[in-house]
Amino acid sequence: MGKSDIKKNRIIKLVVIFTLCFMVIGLSVAYATLSATLNISGNATAKGGTWSVGFVNTPSASVPYNNAFCVVTNGSAVINTQPTVSNSTVSGFKVTLTKPGDEVKCKFDIKNNGTLGATLNSRVVSPVGSLTYTGTSTTKIADETLVKNNLIFTATGTNTTVGNTYAANSGTGAEELTIGYSSAATSVPTNDVEISGFSLNLGFVQS
Repeated sequence: MGKSDIKKNRIIKLVVIFTLCFMVIGLSVAYATLSATLNISGNATAKGGTWSVGFVNTPSASVPYNNAFCVVTNGSAVINTQPTVSNSTVSGFKVTLTKPGDEVKCKFDIKNNGTLGATLNSRVVSPVGSLTYTGTSTTKIADETLVKNNLIFTATGTNTTVGNTYAANSGTGAEELTIGYSSAATSVPTNDVEISGFSLNLGFVQS
């Protein structure tokens, strides 16, 4: 190959290289010009509302309650202290059971006063075995066991099955507790036994 041929090849190579560069640049420009902008816009309003599901702080007027939260329904039980009821808590009630068959019932109404619907998503009642029994004197253990084996504590609900709904501003329900000493018991404790830990927990979520 002569010098003229080498020079010619160099020129061709340069031409080819520059041509490719221009082609790449040209493609880049072409793709850059094929573009578009898409926009989505709008507005939203977070509407105000109230969440108010709770206990009704006035007792039932129906029989046998007659405007009391707790009443003696059998035997010679005594209601020492009526409960204090707030929107979310029932507390402070105290009863005394003296013999087999004694029974006290307490009723607590529930209402949704808010503008948001509610759903009951949990309901837990403390079992008799989980309560705390505190006896005294040398008969402490025997007395505690006797009372534990004969104590009655149940909760019967109206519209309190998990999954039930409470409509806004109107949904209602109720819980009725029964505390008693079994009528089948053949004896009572020698000394007093204090019982604590009664609980019923209801959990609500927005519908």
